[in-house]
Amino acid sequence: MKTNLQRWLGRVVPVVVMGAVTGCAVLAGSDSFTLRQAADDAYRQGQWRSAERYYRRLAGKVPRDAYAHFRLGNVLARQQRYAEAIAQFDIALALDPDNGKIASNLATVYLFRAEELIADTLERLPPAHASRHYLSYRLAALRKITAIPVKDRVYLGKSVQRKPAQ
Repeated sequence: MKTNLQRWLGRVVPVVVMGAVTGCAVLAGSDSFTLRQAADDAYRQGQWRSAERYYRRLAGKVPRDAYAHFRLGNVLARQQRYAEAIAQFDIALALDPDNGKIASNLATVYLFRAEELIADTLERLPPAHASRHYLSYRLAALRKITAIPVKDRVYLGKSVQRKPAQ
């Protein structure tokens, strides 16, 4: 039988260790811990704008928290704000360079951003422009890669709502 002290330590020690690993001050009742819980709750419920606000506040309070920047990058990617997501993943990766999830999501968002940039460029080019064939070929190749279900490819979660193909 576990004593009350052992049960209490079993609940508190993992939270303190998590905070030490991520660089986040997570003592029970702290503002950072409360922000993180609220952000994670909003994230799990798919409330991207709320999650974004909480993760931005958390990243502002604890700028060396790679987790906050990583999750903020995920939230921004889910809103198709790829340039902003890339910036957050870059910060997270600088803080935690060995984190494969961050590296994978950063690479994936670069692909989404490249697809978006090429599609936008094609819309602006005149029909007879010399670059259209090359860009169309590149766009088709990118769409094959990005058409793989997100859950099979990265850690962004269930799926990213994508703009319909033109």
